[in-house]
Amino acid sequence: MQEWSENVCKLLNKELDNFKNQCSDCKDNGNMCKNDIEKCERCKEQCETYKKLIDKWKLEFDKYNDIYKEIFNNNKAKIRSEEYVNKFLNKLKDQCNESKSADKYLDEASHCTKYKFNNDSDSNNNDNYAFKNLPKEYEK
Repeated sequence: MQEWSENVCKLLNKELDNFKNQCSDCKDNGNMCKNDIEKCERCKEQCETYKKLIDKWKLEFDKYNDIYKEIFNNNKAKIRSEEYVNKFLNKLKDQCNESKSADKYLDEASHCTKYKFNNDSDSNNNDNYAFKNLPKEYEK
């Protein structure tokens, strides 16, 4: 799962570069991802592509998150025979005390520091939420 998060991070960075290339003309006008600006058609297409990718990655993440919660919360009852998994999960519980969900675990364990997987609405870090529909600088 950590490897998956780092791949998502790389892909998000690549998509951000695509925004810079496709939307440079529009960004100066302050009309990001609008349907009514003819010269911003490439940017509009980039916005649609990005939103589709985010939706896909969010679905994948939700699936991983459900599995993570099931394993984290019920590891002894369901996978008793897999001692190495139990050891890992116990170590994880000791070191990442608050990581009862995949998003919190990834925010602590992933090498991807530019994006956050936890969408904490009380936090000021939502601009860096990995599954945000558009990057902050390309919203409007």
